[in-house]
Amino acid sequence: MIRNLLPYVALTVAGVVLAAIQLGDGLIVQRPEARMPLFLGGSIIAIAGLLKFIAVATDPELRKSDKKASED
Repeated sequence: MIRNLLPYVALTVAGVVLAAIQLGDGLIVQRPEARMPLFLGGSIIAIAGLLKFIAVATDPELRKSDKKASED
């Protein structure tokens, strides 16, 4: 079960990291015009990964379909 959830956890963490490094003065990009889209993009990626993580963790049908797809 952990193997099915790992990609979504990684996606969530990547989104949070992308959004977090844009706060303050920005570690990658210092221009405010470019930081806002990166922050929003990171936030959307994090939320999408979190929602998919919750969906796979709570729905047995999704876990079964992941196992079937990996066996084919």
